[in-house]
This record gives sequence, C-alpha cells and structure tokens, in this order.
Amino acid sequence: MARFAFIMGKSLMIGSIRNNNRRHAITFGQFYLKAFHDKITWPETREAFRAWNIDIGSSFLTQKTEDIDPQLMQSIIAIANALGNKASEKK
Repeated sequence: MARFAFIMGKSLMIGSIRNNNRRHAITFGQFYLKAFHDKITWPETREAFRAWNIDIGSSFLTQKTEDIDPQLMQSIIAIANALGNKASEKK
C-alpha cells in the first residue's frame, strides 16, 4: 500500500508541476503579446515561444519506488498503538 500511495503521489505531483508550468507560460505569453503586439514580427514571436513546450521535469521524475521504506508505515502504526496503550493505561 505504501508503494502504491507513493506511485500515485508521484504521478499527481508530476502532473501538477507540468500544469503549473503551462499555466505560467500561457499567462506570460498573453502578457508578451499584449505588451508587444504592434512592435513584434513573426520571427521574433516564433523565437520567443520556441522552447515553451519543453518539459524540464522535476526531482519527482527520478524517484523510484525502491526509494521508500514500507517499514516506515509499520513503525508509525506501532508507535501509535504504543501511545494508545499508554493513554488507556493511565485511565
């Protein structure tokens, strides 16, 4: 379950970062076109927008499921159980 949650979280983060980068590029592109609409030529426009659809990725792309330790979840559960037992003993 821990590895599945890791994989799902990783794919959601990658998608989120890509969408955010695209949203930023679109907003900047709108600003660029509004600011220079009467002064810009087609070759300048093409040069300005040439590399906008390149995905540079993030550190989430290089993470592997082997990087996580599923024993961590078992340790957290054991700690929670120990704390619960300690609290019930005090009552």
